[in-house]
Amino acid sequence: MVKENPGKDSFTRNLVIAVVVGVVLIMLVPTILSKQTNSSAKIPANVSADRGYGVVFNGDVKDVPVVDIYEDFQCPICMQFEKLNGQYIESLITEKKATVVYHTLSFLGPESINAA
Repeated sequence: MVKENPGKDSFTRNLVIAVVVGVVLIMLVPTILSKQTNSSAKIPANVSADRGYGVVFNGDVKDVPVVDIYEDFQCPICMQFEKLNGQYIESLITEKKATVVYHTLSFLGPESINAA
């Protein structure tokens, strides 16, 4: 009868655990680092905290209606809305007949951010 070394099994088990933990860490670190934001980034001049951080057109024009538009770049209904109303909204902006605030959101999924 040949006896196996009991310490060999625990060493192998610990080695496998260490390799698995190492692989998981290698996969997680870039993901975690890529999600960090730059807190020193400047907000563009036409983005207003008062308007929910939307992109504001004609914010200085007084006594005109305010049009808030919430869009997702991957939303097919948003695309239809833009096709049907885009020129009209652009005319409201160029003729200074309204303050238009675009709120770009990612409500269909994280891929929407990449589409932007």
